[in-house]
Amino acid sequence: MPQQQTILAILERGRGMLRKHLSDFSDADMLARPAPTANHAAYQLAHLLRTTSGMVKVLSPDAVVTLPPKTEGDAKGPPTSNDPAQFPGKEELLTAYEGLITAIATAAGKMSDADFDKASPEHFKGFAPTLGQLALMAPLHMSMHVGQIQVIRRKLGKPVLF
Repeated sequence: MPQQQTILAILERGRGMLRKHLSDFSDADMLARPAPTANHAAYQLAHLLRTTSGMVKVLSPDAVVTLPPKTEGDAKGPPTSNDPAQFPGKEELLTAYEGLITAIATAAGKMSDADFDKASPEHFKGFAPTLGQLALMAPLHMSMHVGQIQVIRRKLGKPVLF
């Protein structure tokens, strides 16, 4: 399987896992924390939006990236707010994130083998030295946060998935 198809398959599987893990979350559930200083799912999705939008801008410079209000700002550190007015609702976050995943998939699908070996920008080199590795970071990063969301599911008493 060509690397473009592999990345597309991984992105689609990750998108499905994220959607499934949040399928029974209400907007209130999105603000539940598994521990007092741990990130809630609304923050995690907003963080994924911010970081993935940066990847899209590198892999597809002509792509138009629009984030929902209240998701811009510092992508690092724990959120301090549990106020629902400070975060978009679950569906708005998921829809925006799925749009970015589609943009990454589109960009990866257009990349040649030589493109995958090109150096990534300096600020990504520490964890993704090439554009191919940067394209793979989107689903890997998403998967890490799905694991964190699974902990929130347990705290909320929701069924274990997978």
